[in-house]
Amino acid sequence: MSFPDPSPIYVPYHTLKDSSMQIIIEKPKFMKTLARYAKVESVQPEDILFGSGLNLSSIRFVEFILDLEEEYDVDIDTDKLDETVRTAAQLYTRIADQIG
Repeated sequence: MSFPDPSPIYVPYHTLKDSSMQIIIEKPKFMKTLARYAKVESVQPEDILFGSGLNLSSIRFVEFILDLEEEYDVDIDTDKLDETVRTAAQLYTRIADQIG
């Protein structure tokens, strides 16, 4: 028996009357969206975001965050996405910790 990726991001969906309902940002969709902004074919969890890795520009990074905020109706505090976030997996985890 196989199980889905155990680390989706659960996002409260504030517009529903039942506040217990949640939207899930699945890791594959997160990585695919990040790849689009990094202008690469795919992103792996261990990929470095800036510099020698994906070479994601700061503008593209902010656009990526804004896209997530708009699509999932959440607020992401970019001040908490500091220099300790180096890889795609760390970014996913940090965002999950913020909004989960």
